[in-house]
Amino acid sequence: MKRTLTANGVLAVLLVTLSLSVGWNGTAGATTWPKHLAGQLVTHRHDSLRFGSFVTRNHLLVGWMGSKNYQGKYSFALADIGHYEYPVSTVDHGQKWRIAGNFFNLDDTSGMGAGNSPSNIVTLSPTIAVAYRRGDIIGPVSAIFVTVDAGRMWSITYAPGSVKWISSLVGNRKPSDLRVLDATVSSMQSPGKDRTYTTLNSGLSWSQADSSSDHAVTWGAHAQSATTVLNAGTIVGHRFVKSFELSDGALALTPFSGATPHLSYAEETLLWATDGLSGIVEGVGFADVTVKRSMIKVLAGPTIGTLDDTPSLVELTKSEDIAYSCTAEIGGEGTTVVPVSQGWYAVILPLARNRSDVVFSAASNVCQHLTPNTVGAAYEDVSIAWHLATHPTTGTVIVALLPKCGHVIMSGGGGNEFTRKFEYQVEAAILDKAPGTVCSSATEVDEGQNYASPATTHGFIGPWLNVGPHAGDVMTTSGPRAQPLQ
Repeated sequence: MKRTLTANGVLAVLLVTLSLSVGWNGTAGATTWPKHLAGQLVTHRHDSLRFGSFVTRNHLLVGWMGSKNYQGKYSFALADIGHYEYPVSTVDHGQKWRIAGNFFNLDDTSGMGAGNSPSNIVTLSPTIAVAYRRGDIIGPVSAIFVTVDAGRMWSITYAPGSVKWISSLVGNRKPSDLRVLDATVSSMQSPGKDRTYTTLNSGLSWSQADSSSDHAVTWGAHAQSATTVLNAGTIVGHRFVKSFELSDGALALTPFSGATPHLSYAEETLLWATDGLSGIVEGVGFADVTVKRSMIKVLAGPTIGTLDDTPSLVELTKSEDIAYSCTAEIGGEGTTVVPVSQGWYAVILPLARNRSDVVFSAASNVCQHLTPNTVGAAYEDVSIAWHLATHPTTGTVIVALLPKCGHVIMSGGGGNEFTRKFEYQVEAAILDKAPGTVCSSATEVDEGQNYASPATTHGFIGPWLNVGPHAGDVMTTSGPRAQPLQ
């Protein structure tokens, strides 16, 4: 493990949140948390496969690689080879895989998640990855593996709990500048208790984080505790029959005054696929909507009209993770005040054709900094069509047909070891409805070189669902489907 920071993927801070499972000395029932955790480099008495050597399907014990997740054309994954579990990596969308370090097994048991071997690996950059055993495999301790040099060296740290999930925070200046990594560890023996440990040297040593540190997401003893709740009976049969508001009336929904329209599956799909949404759908129904412009900030973009008792279809969502969607460059101590409608969103589709579809975002505390109530034009996330074309200098390229009033928000692909084909997907955000907005004709967008061959296959096409019962799927003509590489 290099002790210096890498130039193309700086690991500045790594955070791990842990829930107590057993005492650090390995005995059940201990109630104290260690102040410090000692990491060490991964070494073995037995020889590992040579770093960088190719891995083929024939090498794999079960014929597949686990936990692939792409950052552009790069990904780390887990592979059972013989009696051991190895980290492997690709730099060409999965066309070729290579050994990316010593095997992870800490005993003679093979298989992902066995003993303290990881069951999940997360690609944070072409050179940085974190591997761990997920919280669905409960044990007294978990081993967390970290590399910052593409797998040449890995550190290992034993944490007193089972890792449930991790999330990363990146710097403002460039997305490859990793600053903070949060890992939440759950325990069946002590539910709800957690601790945060911080490493400043890429996993070689850890200290229990101070809640006053500038990257800690805590609200403090004097945080505002009022919260918004959508009470049962507010929506009956997709119709608001009681009033509801967000942010002390910045958005007001009153009982729908007309005959309740039919809620079509297409309308519900449009709501689920709204760009920028996450979390849980709290309710969907027709209401008369008022947005108080004096209490909100109108986002830049297509012009949106006023909403004043405007009959509309409304979807309400709430994200519990909004406090973690922050950057690491936080100035000062910030504020502990939690706005009354923290994490709430409303997608508003006015019934009148001359009204714009909009998204309302309630004021929230994000990393101890308050964000205002906002409203802006609504966009729908869609997996769009693409085709192969021949470029005079770069050869075969992937070209996406970008619809009117849309912009590409994600593109990527990889090799599928089951079909032995290269698969690629392009996702775009497309303007819902904004009367008066002038849109140019659909354009072809060069999405870059095809690293495989003209045998590239296409993912599903249709609305990309961000929330709802099929979140993460694409709504096709035959129903929701998971993309081949998901």
